Amino acid sequence: GLLSAVLEVYFKGKVSDIKIIPISISYSRILEEKLYAYELLGVPKPKESTYGLFKARGVLFEDYGNIHVHIGEAISVSSFSENIINREIHNLLPRYISSVSLGEQKLIMRLSYQILLCQQKYFVVSPWSMIAAVLMQNKEGISFKQLVKQVEWLKRQASNLGAYIDWPGMENFSF
Repeated sequence: GLLSAVLEVYFKGKVSDIKIIPISISYSRILEEKLYAYELLGVPKPKESTYGLFKARGVLFEDYGNIHVHIGEAISVSSFSENIINREIHNLLPRYISSVSLGEQKLIMRLSYQILLCQQKYFVVSPWSMIAAVLMQNKEGISFKQLVKQVEWLKRQASNLGAYIDWPGMENFSF
């Protein structure tokens, strides 16, 4: 993928280092939520058009809640790959040949997991995602009182694990 293409430049020695910046973005609501709901109901996705684009600009004036952006610490590819790969093997091959060794493939996988971990560390959990998680575990239905109880439990568990929680307005659901 994209990470492989970027790292190939480093592996071939064309650059001395690459810095990867993990960025996590969490939304309270996403613009496509109605579209996703319709797709789940089997309604075909509407064709995209210039007219549809102009018509859709109205969504920009709606309130979609908070957007949380976290820019993580840079990951140096040279430090991450130190003593793991030998970049000199690429000097023996013509430059136009695209080749990534097995060791380099493993490094790409390790780096991609590291980037994902950095992103996940700063994702913000919203009440809506907790409610959805509880509802998905109770497909046969759940009372409102039980829903509140389970969401509050889930919130405590997430908080105990160090998750960032966006809980606007009130600390709990108690009514």
